[in-house]
Amino acid sequence: MSAGQGAILRTNALHRSAEADGEAYPRGMAMKIVIEFYRVREADGAHALVGRETADARDLNEAVEIARRLRQTLHLPQRPDAISISDSGGNELYSSTFDGTSTGPK
Repeated sequence: MSAGQGAILRTNALHRSAEADGEAYPRGMAMKIVIEFYRVREADGAHALVGRETADARDLNEAVEIARRLRQTLHLPQRPDAISISDSGGNELYSSTFDGTSTGPK
């Protein structure tokens, strides 16, 4: 399964999960996301949170693009090495390092 297919499956799962909670996200409507930016210490893999932003995204691909743009435009205390994207319920949807190592959709 490609990363794109995984994103589609995860997005569909989000719609089903939201519908079960009575908070349906009709296709094409935005969902609230939380983007966290981290520094990663190479010696032991420890993560330090350096920034957190909320945004609205239509799907996971748009959420990832928003995170990449924010990395370039936010004035964070340190340049982040990694991101994590979660839905408004705290469910992690995606995490990646900026060197291209991605765990993809969760």
